[in-house]
Amino acid sequence: MDKTILELAHMEGINVSQTMEDLLTQYLSVDSVEKLDEEIKKNRDAVKILEMKKHDLLQKGIAKNKSAGMNGAILDSLKNTYSKRRDQNQSLSTDENWIVSPKNLQKCRMLGKQPLELLHDLREWYDKR
Repeated sequence: MDKTILELAHMEGINVSQTMEDLLTQYLSVDSVEKLDEEIKKNRDAVKILEMKKHDLLQKGIAKNKSAGMNGAILDSLKNTYSKRRDQNQSLSTDENWIVSPKNLQKCRMLGKQPLELLHDLREWYDKR
């Protein structure tokens, strides 16, 4: 399984092993065509509801996948914090210490960027806004 998906599931508090066990139990418990027809009908209704929800979310501009949405939220959080630091006239020389704090290092990893690379991006963003 993709490591990023496992990390996202862990951050959401999802027990991947239990989820897989539940899905396999459900899959293996159906033993007749009649039961399958009932499951298909039930799932069709659920799919229609999910498609409507997806359409509504896309109309609102929500990210197409959770990791993209999460990356956007992480980047927005960093931008907000960085903006506040700069607005309070924090010295640029302290930026490097700030970006390598444990909390920010984790955010850098989630975004797939090196801390100094991300700091450079934040500085450019702040100067252009």
